[in-house]
Amino acid sequence: MIENWIDAELKNWAAACKAGSWPHPVPMDRAASAEGKYIRDSHIDKEQEQEESERRPERPDMFRAAIIDAIYPAMSRREQRIVVLKYVGAYNQARYRPLKNEAVANVLRISMRMYQTSYLSAAKQVGSAFRSANLV
Repeated sequence: MIENWIDAELKNWAAACKAGSWPHPVPMDRAASAEGKYIRDSHIDKEQEQEESERRPERPDMFRAAIIDAIYPAMSRREQRIVVLKYVGAYNQARYRPLKNEAVANVLRISMRMYQTSYLSAAKQVGSAFRSANLV
């Protein structure tokens, strides 16, 4: 429906929205408690350390996410809601979960045709912002 690179940029923006401060999440060698004074023993296997580092999410490109942040206020309210629900997600059962196309249309109570039109419009705005910044 939209170009793959625009979809990837929107996913990067969503990851940046969810990321919070880095390093994220709390590194596994420190306690997540308030005092944070626990330090893991150094005899832990290298394989376990590698597994833990693979579980950490990839750090989003904040510079590219800022481009979408800059054009977000210029989008219509419907376009904003579609992009947020599709990429960042809806709050469901104590966590945010991205929704599928039909679910987004149902949540917003709009037809699929109106959803597709607004989604394409938002994608065009994202594409033109990256093209004007010469990042494509």
